[in-house]
Amino acid sequence: MTDLIGYYPKLVRRGIYRGIDLVALANRFWKLEAMRAERALPEMKFRASSAGRGGISGRAWTKSNRLVLTLREGDANDAIEVLLHELVHCACPVREHHGELFQRRLIACAREAFGITLDTAFLLDIDIGNHSKRAYAVDAAIKEAMTEAKIADRLRAEPSLRFEAPAPEPEEKIAERRAAARAAIVDDRAEHAAMMLARWERREKHAKRLAAKWRKRVRYYERKAHGS
Repeated sequence: MTDLIGYYPKLVRRGIYRGIDLVALANRFWKLEAMRAERALPEMKFRASSAGRGGISGRAWTKSNRLVLTLREGDANDAIEVLLHELVHCACPVREHHGELFQRRLIACAREAFGITLDTAFLLDIDIGNHSKRAYAVDAAIKEAMTEAKIADRLRAEPSLRFEAPAPEPEEKIAERRAAARAAIVDDRAEHAAMMLARWERREKHAKRLAAKWRKRVRYYERKAHGS
């Protein structure tokens, strides 16, 4: 008997990833109120790949209303979020790309689809860190919240499960969470700055030793040139 939680290329190409029916999820996502879809569900293609790096990835062609997901071995929460990301592309205006409208719609769809608490204002100003775009940092934050809420596990256990949108957070709690997030960013940057300072101080000491060595050598040859 096949363990559907595993990674099986034949199933992946049919849109079944680690026991999650991505086609069924896509149909559900496309009907989200926050998606604001005005045309038919995009044409979807799922590729299975065990070669190379890059993890799970996707690409959407908004104008032609189609998307492709390349699925490697990984976490089902990643696959679900990438699917949602590409569907939001197809629901947005053609030239929107990863702009603020896209980010707002992605956050709203994730909140509605998974019942997770997401602070839109904070995410729109999130530090991009090692990501090339803020939208990708937003993706990472959504995946982290999904993992914490065990979204993939719950959908695997009950495919028809519907999540309730979270109740609005009190202003005090939002303020506390934002302050904690900002403090964490400051701490990370301070730690990085201290590490870089220590590195360059070590290099400075080494450079001073080398400079002293060659300064002495230059002076030696200057004296030799003057016959002293």
